[in-house]
Amino acid sequence: MGRLIVGFLVAGLVLSNCIGTDIVEDFVEARVTVANKIEVMLVNDQYQLEGLYFDNTGARQSADFNWNSSDPAVLQIDESGLVTALMPGTSTVTASVNEAMESFAVEVLDPAVVDEDSVRVIQAMEGDRTAELRTVSSYQLEGTAILRNQDGLRLILTEDFETSEALPGLYIYLTNNTASVANAQELGEVTAASGQQEYEIPQGIRINDFSHVLFYCKPFRVAVGEGEFTP
Repeated sequence: MGRLIVGFLVAGLVLSNCIGTDIVEDFVEARVTVANKIEVMLVNDQYQLEGLYFDNTGARQSADFNWNSSDPAVLQIDESGLVTALMPGTSTVTASVNEAMESFAVEVLDPAVVDEDSVRVIQAMEGDRTAELRTVSSYQLEGTAILRNQDGLRLILTEDFETSEALPGLYIYLTNNTASVANAQELGEVTAASGQQEYEIPQGIRINDFSHVLFYCKPFRVAVGEGEFTP
C-alpha cells in the first residue's frame, strides 16, 4: 500500500510540473516564406519562385501572393512569382499575403563579365538553419538544433544538447506554432538526454517549411522546450 501511495505522489509531482508549463494560447502570427530563394541571376534569365503561406494556427494554406520588386528596371516579377533579370544591379523581392511577408535581395549580373558556365541562375544554397534551444518549463533543456539538407533533410542536436532524464515521453516536432502539435511534424522520441544525435525528416518536407523545433512531453501533452530557426 505504501509503495502505491509513493507511486501516486511521484506521478502527481511529474504531472503538476508539466501542467504548470502548459500553453493555452494556440494562435501565432501568420507567416510567409519563399521556398526557393535565389541570390544571383544573369541578365535575361528567368526563375519561378514559390511562396508558402502558414495561417494563424501554423497550418500551410493556399493563398494569393503579392509579389514585388523594389527596382523593376533591374528585376521584374509577375503576379505568379516569375522573375526576369533585366539589367545589372540589385533588387529586393517581397512576397506577401495580407500583413505577412518575406523579403530577400537578388543581384543581377552582366553575363558579358562573368563565367556563364559557373553562374547561370545561381540558386541560393539551402544552407543550415540553426535554433538555439530554451526551456519553457521547470525542466532543463538547452543546446542547439540544426536543420541540414545533405543527403536528405535531417535535424541535428549538437553536443551541447542537454535535458532532464526524468522527463517521460519527450518527443521532437517541427512546427510553425509552438502552442500546438496539431499541424506539426513529429520526428520521434528523444533518444538521449544529452549529446549529439540526428533525426531523419520525411521526404517531401523542405528546409523552410517550419519555423520552430518543439520538445513536447507527449504523455501529458505540454511543451518542455523550443527553438526558432534562423535564417
